[in-house]
Formats: sequence, structure tokens, C-alpha cells
Amino acid sequence: MSSYGLAFVLMAAAIHPFRDIFLKGSKHPISAYATICSIWILISIVHVLIFSEDLRLPVSYWPYVAASSFGLIIYYYGTLRVLER
Repeated sequence: MSSYGLAFVLMAAAIHPFRDIFLKGSKHPISAYATICSIWILISIVHVLIFSEDLRLPVSYWPYVAASSFGLIIYYYGTLRVLER
């Protein structure tokens, strides 16, 4: 793994708990979740523009992306349901 990749993984791990704290303190967790997703999308767009990344994936990767997306939806649904109680 490159030093850039390692730094990115460590940064993501360091800020992960803040997302849940932000969601827990919100009166409108769905809106808070949408805001968090929007921020990550903006960060991703900036990353792609700065590093001239190619976002096209081979068709063979699509099932993994779909499975990962489904898992993320289930994770956040469960997190939001727990925080509502």
C-alpha cells in the first residue's frame, strides 16, 4: 500500500467515530446522514479532479460495488434505527 493510501485509510478511521456522534446528536438523523454522504461525495470529486483519477470500472467489478453499496445501506439503516431508540 502506498503512503498516500495508508494516510487516507488512517484518516478515515480517525474521523469514523465523529460521524456516529454527529448522527446521534441530531434531531433529524436522516438529514444528517444525507449531509454526511454529500460531504463525502464532494471530497471524492475534489480527489478525482486533483489526481486526475479515472472513475470507470471494469464490468467485472460492478457486482462488488453493488454488494458494497447494499451492505452500506443496511449498515446505516441499522445505525439510524438504533439511534432513534
